[in-house]
Amino acid sequence: MALDDELRHLFASDRMDVPVRPDAEHIIVAGARRVRRRRIAAAATGGAVVLIVIAGVVLAGGQPGDMPPATRKPTTAPTTSAELVKTSDEAPPAAPPVTSDEDEPEGTSPSTDSSEETNTSTPGLAFPVLGPTGFRGLELGQTLEEAQATGVLGDEDPAIGRQCDYYHLMVDGQAAGWVLVSDTVQAIDSDALQTPEGIGAGSTLDQAAAAYPDVGDQFVTQNGRAIVAAPGNDNARYNLRFTDDGISRIALEADGLPCYG
Repeated sequence: MALDDELRHLFASDRMDVPVRPDAEHIIVAGARRVRRRRIAAAATGGAVVLIVIAGVVLAGGQPGDMPPATRKPTTAPTTSAELVKTSDEAPPAAPPVTSDEDEPEGTSPSTDSSEETNTSTPGLAFPVLGPTGFRGLELGQTLEEAQATGVLGDEDPAIGRQCDYYHLMVDGQAAGWVLVSDTVQAIDSDALQTPEGIGAGSTLDQAAAAYPDVGDQFVTQNGRAIVAAPGNDNARYNLRFTDDGISRIALEADGLPCYG
């Protein structure tokens, strides 16, 4: 028998018939209705949840549009305990290298403490400055009237007159020296002033010599004073008076002073 004939005979056999239940149609329709009711109930429940959330936002004072957007799940895989152990075992980053003086670039020098620095040429006096032309408007070469107009010239002391008239020098309202006047101002002498180079009463012989090299060429211990040029004024000089303790007073004098030499 051919294959086609065998297949036809098999499909025509009564054994291939499947009996159908009498209520099959009712069962199928009832099942379809149940599926439909479940879908409707699920949709209604979801809508109710949305309405409840919106109502909560409104009652809280917000707007439905203020609801936070849905967040996406992170795509990064969580860190496993093995990875945490590996991370903790890693060495911390190395600290920056400590530089020494040898590592400093050329042209730089290590900083020094200013408190360790000394300057023997300046005694650190706090007196007002005398020179190189005068003191607070009072200048060598002024007439008596010009000198009196400065407010620095005090009263005359006639008992000291010696080819020059002696007037008190006023420093901050106090008599602190003398102004020698002939036809013009010839000298300003005080124990409460200092030169622009920082030399005044209290300075040592070494400090004076460091500021004025001419001091080293004079016999200060014999005559008790030194005459040095006044830097910045070719027509004047400083007369430095010394005692055993150092300078006691200074004077700015005009060259050719007729009073004391």
